[in-house]
Amino acid sequence: QLENLEAQFGKRPEPPPKAKKEDDKDAKADEDEDEGRVDHRKMKADVRKRSVETRLDLIEQEVWPVDPNYSLRNKEGSLSLVKYWLVRMLRKLDLPARHIWIRGLARGIAIYHTGLSKPYRDLVETMFRQGLIQMVMSTRALSVGVNMPCKSVVFLVDSQFIDPVEYRQMSGRAGRRGFDVTGCTVFCKMPLSKIARLTLSPNAPLIGASALTIDSVLRALTLYHMAHDKAAVRRCVERWFVLPTTRAVSKAQSDVTEYCDPTIALRFSIELLFRMRAIDASARPIGLSGIIAHNFEVFPANYSFTYLVMAKAFEADVKPYLPGSGATEKDRVAACRKIVSVLAYMIGRVYVQQQQPQLAAATLAAATDADQQTAAEPAKTLETPPAHVMDLLKHFNDVVNSCVDDVNVVEKQTPASLTALKDLAPRLALVPGSKLNSYALDFFDHKSIVDVIRYNHMLDNVAYNLLKKFTSVVRKLSLSVQKLTKDPSLDPFARAMNDMANRYHHAFTSVAYSL
Repeated sequence: QLENLEAQFGKRPEPPPKAKKEDDKDAKADEDEDEGRVDHRKMKADVRKRSVETRLDLIEQEVWPVDPNYSLRNKEGSLSLVKYWLVRMLRKLDLPARHIWIRGLARGIAIYHTGLSKPYRDLVETMFRQGLIQMVMSTRALSVGVNMPCKSVVFLVDSQFIDPVEYRQMSGRAGRRGFDVTGCTVFCKMPLSKIARLTLSPNAPLIGASALTIDSVLRALTLYHMAHDKAAVRRCVERWFVLPTTRAVSKAQSDVTEYCDPTIALRFSIELLFRMRAIDASARPIGLSGIIAHNFEVFPANYSFTYLVMAKAFEADVKPYLPGSGATEKDRVAACRKIVSVLAYMIGRVYVQQQQPQLAAATLAAATDADQQTAAEPAKTLETPPAHVMDLLKHFNDVVNSCVDDVNVVEKQTPASLTALKDLAPRLALVPGSKLNSYALDFFDHKSIVDVIRYNHMLDNVAYNLLKKFTSVVRKLSLSVQKLTKDPSLDPFARAMNDMANRYHHAFTSVAYSL
């Protein structure tokens, strides 16, 4: 074929030989000159630099000078104090000189939240500390981790996210020690009852988390048997034995602290897990240990729930989910309600207070007659679980207590160290349902956050956060059961847990938060 093409069109002409350069440097210079190469990176840098200089000059000449009568900015403030941060923002953000953010800064007004770009937030923080900004409209992102002391803090609207901790963090910006003698806090569009509870509620106790717990032991055993580098897991576990990790505080003398020996705590954890059939004789996790390990945040309910599942406490309640049972929707809802009732008894407990907290006189005067009548009624309480469930929970506590006693007989601990070991044990306090608030079960029945707030005597943010946590926990429990079941589509308990979790999650996400 090549010969036919050459015969038809002639041979392909040979390319002309390249001229040899005597000097490589001259050859490279000729090639650059011939090809007309340009350093585009340098050109872009020059264009960006000229753009920043142009915008900076425009800001200094036209935007920054404003009428003092229409500005909150400090009159003595100069742009040179924050010129570096302004140039940094202009380089990183392609903002025009007359952008609303820059015009607001020129008048001493700024905004601050996590959705804004960091160069702008850095400029706001610097200008505020220099006294160039007098007003910052912010979310709770300004409450923690930012050094911006001020004289007054204003809460413009009410929110379910404002709790006593958030309130103290936000109001703590006003009257910072070393800057002001006093600080002011202003509330707008917030009920007086909530203001009273936010300001009068005690501080939450700060308790350090223990590194060595029965949950951490189970997770370490799981990681050890699944990891390829077992030496790395052993090095992590060895840190538990360096410092005391389990604390016991005497109720009579709150300043006296005793620690449990980590070796004893580890021995107790392994012994209890073995008695619960969560690990085998070689300390390998087996059975339903995944439910315990994946739901450690609800300790000790994760152990109690696992024990109930192992004892088949819900076998009679989940019969409507048997394949071919012919159960109706009403039967399935009733089955889900029974599971929610037991979970509400163990998870997210809120004890019913014997007396309502005394509020300020202005708070009671501002409340309506209906609110006063509702507040005078006792909060709704929880139903006590069935007798067979309570018997199983009592038996589980007996197993835990016997394990504590056996370890104590072998180790012969001091009373204070024994108290620390008992605090480590996953015992669930068995109290009558009449002492527990029924917010979780009531929400499943009525699917109304407003009714939970009103009839269960809860703050809006407290009810919202508790229901949010309860929803997350039941979904995690359902997922754990699904993963540990051989065939979730045929197992009635797995189907019931999945249906219950989906119903609760749908109810929580579909109900709008409004009072």
